[in-house]
Amino acid sequence: MTNFFSHIDTLLFDLDGTLIDSSEGVVDCFYYALDRIGVPRPPPEAIKATIGYPLDEAFARFTDHDPRQCYDLFQARAREVLVGSAFLLEGVLEILEYLHAQGYILGVATTKRSEHVVGILGRLGALRLFSAWSGSDEVRRVKPDPEVLHLTLRKLGRSEDRSVYVGDTSLDIRAARSAGLSAIAVLGGTGSREELEGADVIIERFADLKGLFRGMRNEE
Repeated sequence: MTNFFSHIDTLLFDLDGTLIDSSEGVVDCFYYALDRIGVPRPPPEAIKATIGYPLDEAFARFTDHDPRQCYDLFQARAREVLVGSAFLLEGVLEILEYLHAQGYILGVATTKRSEHVVGILGRLGALRLFSAWSGSDEVRRVKPDPEVLHLTLRKLGRSEDRSVYVGDTSLDIRAARSAGLSAIAVLGGTGSREELEGADVIIERFADLKGLFRGMRNEE
């Protein structure tokens, strides 16, 4: 399994469900928007199941209200609560530090806005480990379109054929495939094992990345 990734020098990561849990803040922002347009609050778990999807698609599950107004209301609340409520998932910081020390180039490609990437990862002490990041506000089309992955690779000056994308949903795997990247799926986010079968490798925990890339850079 390790030999499969022997050509890799760059790892791109999804954010929500892969590196962080921001579900508490996302639910808060959804409720803020839905309350103001007069739509009943769905259960928190129903909202959490939409994390990682474009906001217009997520809101469409609960209302046919103007998606632009829903988006604007969500973002207005997000500026107040999203950065402060997110936290790193178990083992993430340790593994990112390990990969960085091994010489791998790390980046983030996400449907979150880039200002939230900076705010969240900066507050949690992880931003220093990434050489570039891209958010939904920087692209015209979000995942599963590969645009945000390609943009991040351009910022890094790296090639698709030596890169892998790590995510937790079928959208992440589809985006990686469309972008020409290898794909690693992490269980524990919103995607089931069946939904993630298109990945090159499915791992149980983020910490399992260490086994896939152990000592790789030192062997070259």
